[in-house]
Amino acid sequence: MGQHEEGIAESERAVRLDPRSVALRWKLTLRFYYARRYDEAIEECQKLLEMQAGYAPAHGIRGAAYLQKGMYEEGIRELQEAETPPDTSSLILWTLAYAYAVGGKREEALKILDERREEWSKKSPYR
Repeated sequence: MGQHEEGIAESERAVRLDPRSVALRWKLTLRFYYARRYDEAIEECQKLLEMQAGYAPAHGIRGAAYLQKGMYEEGIRELQEAETPPDTSSLILWTLAYAYAVGGKREEALKILDERREEWSKKSPYR
């Protein structure tokens, strides 16, 4: 609804009340990201990773925030960290493919797309 500042204020209040809650901090991180406050989203991701090392969603959002800032190498590095096969989120893989493409790594982007195309063709009921 575009009421980012109100949502951020509510999430910050919730985090102050329960600073150890990964879920509440995650919600605050997303609110910063959607409000295009990427530096703050990156900062919150760092706090999440200090609370829960290896938390793939934090690496994913931090990678996406870096991409929004034009920091492609950092974004790629974070998205690679978020990539945890075999249950890697499709959104993370698509974002990584995008990061490779805009970061000038065309072959890596195409490799992800080709792998996904192959997976889909095996799963498709229309083959």
